[in-house]
Amino acid sequence: DDATNTAIANAITNKKKEVKSLIDQTHLGIFENKTGRFISEYGMQALPNWSTIKNFTYSSDRYIRSTVLETHQKATDGFKKINHYLIRYFIDSVKLNTLNLEDYVYLSQCMQYYILKNSIAVQRSKAPTNMGTLLWQLNDCWPVTSWSSIDYFNNWKAAHYMVKRSYGETIISFNKTDSMPLSFFPPNLLTRIRNFFLLGIKMVAFFRSG
Repeated sequence: DDATNTAIANAITNKKKEVKSLIDQTHLGIFENKTGRFISEYGMQALPNWSTIKNFTYSSDRYIRSTVLETHQKATDGFKKINHYLIRYFIDSVKLNTLNLEDYVYLSQCMQYYILKNSIAVQRSKAPTNMGTLLWQLNDCWPVTSWSSIDYFNNWKAAHYMVKRSYGETIISFNKTDSMPLSFFPPNLLTRIRNFFLLGIKMVAFFRSG
């Protein structure tokens, strides 16, 4: 009847509102508070592998924000956003400004790895509210700084190794809550493994001088 059809239409509309696109808004707090039924698009930029950069640059071009690198970065404020998250999660602004390009490439890929790893873990921990995620993006159509996890020459960035593991059948992730510091996927994983082994966790802090 008309009432049923209206109710169905409203339900579909409400669910569509829960399909979220979060490209260029990625930091870990967003997924804690904005996890819809399906995350349709999210990602973090990183530079391509060093061998790829050497393929489209001369040695004189290999410095941060060179004209050639800027040309191979089409995102609005792309490097500004990369630097924002590097400072947020990895390195202070003074040290960031002293990096050579090769170290900058490496650190950008570490950041992409870190952001995607934790984003996927948070999203999967929200099951059954969230039952699907689709990250942006897999690969590139030209050698460029982008959201891809595989660069133009089919070189895997660091994040691609992590993505392969993070979408595995089972995952265990940390939460920032006192009541339940670990999340399990699938949700009944803890019940399934409790009778088979004791899960031990050792926290180790690493410090680098200089």
